[in-house]
Amino acid sequence: MDLKFGSAAALSLCIGACNTPTYECRDGRDTSGRGPLVSLSISCGAPSTDLLCNAFHQEESYCAGRDRDVTTSAIWISSNPQIGDFDKSQPGLLKVFAAGQVTVSARDGSLHSYDDPTFFVSPGLPPRRDARLNLTVIRAGSTVRIPDAEIQISTAGEVPQSCVTGEIGFCQFILRLPLFAVVDVSVRKSGYAPHQRQLTVNSERVIAAVELTPLGQ
Repeated sequence: MDLKFGSAAALSLCIGACNTPTYECRDGRDTSGRGPLVSLSISCGAPSTDLLCNAFHQEESYCAGRDRDVTTSAIWISSNPQIGDFDKSQPGLLKVFAAGQVTVSARDGSLHSYDDPTFFVSPGLPPRRDARLNLTVIRAGSTVRIPDAEIQISTAGEVPQSCVTGEIGFCQFILRLPLFAVVDVSVRKSGYAPHQRQLTVNSERVIAAVELTPLGQ
């Protein structure tokens, strides 16, 4: 009986251990030969009329290493060199020559950048980018969405925009703004305290929820 029990216990341990994947990594691969998913991403800022971009080598999943800044080793590409082109002496710096639209991309070895950003540039003006601002209005302290709420957004130098939420309490605004522009958001609905907040538009899509508190609470 003891022998049978010992054999059964050993078999049980083997089943658990033998089916447990191992993630010991050597030379970027685990013991099953699996390696990370590798990508190249771009991030750009606007210290002036020109654009300053950085490229990052990123790894995910099995045996992923840390992100690496590869700005200096990357090859930078402008979709419209007559409008703006990269300065070969300063990796990642796009010099603006004329008004127009430019998509920037990069290549590092066999890697090509993804989600390449497009900018609207002009000498003497900060670069702009199209962005979608998705706002949902909800009842404070819950996930209940509020229809028929009036949302108004404004930012410096731009004409304010308004929208009334539908049945799912949602509004979308399409904006062309300078990078990292701050948007003032004002929300009103009868029976609720008005709400104001600011949002920084730091990507091509910004998603946010605005909470309204019923009067008397």
